[in-house]
Amino acid sequence: MNAETYVRIPNPAALALAARMRFSRQERFSLIRDFTLTLALMATGRSVGDMVASFFFSYRRPNEAEDLKLRQEIAEVEPKEMRDRIMQLTNPWIEAGKQEGLQEGLQQGLQRGLQQGRHQGEAELVLRLLGRRLGALSAAQEKSIRKLPLSKIEELGEALLEFSSREDLARWLRLNK
Repeated sequence: MNAETYVRIPNPAALALAARMRFSRQERFSLIRDFTLTLALMATGRSVGDMVASFFFSYRRPNEAEDLKLRQEIAEVEPKEMRDRIMQLTNPWIEAGKQEGLQEGLQQGLQRGLQQGRHQGEAELVLRLLGRRLGALSAAQEKSIRKLPLSKIEELGEALLEFSSREDLARWLRLNK
């Protein structure tokens, strides 16, 4: 069956199945464009339109050149309401944006988790070393040390080698808050 015929039929099943039908390389862009326009013109509910678009684009995802050309053509579609309907469909751009956002969020979360873990680990090490050097610390001192930024905890880790009394720690904390 020829896909070009089916992407012009305002029927969700025909539109979705067009992605799995025959077409020539020269027809690839017009197939994607016609699918998008036909789906936007149909009076389907949002969920049906998204499902059909997801199915179609999972098989016929536009390459970068086609994507750019399609965006340009959609930008020229009149009336504006039609253009808006096209852009509301689940499409490769929305899905790509979701993936990029997800990846970015995961990366930021991973970075934040690593920083927090490093901060907690260094604080624990410095507290243990201080405990061995000076004896048990007060709860207020422990709390003050845990609140320090990582760079200050690292400085305290080096400075504690020269501490000989709790007063040395108290002085360092006063000067480095």
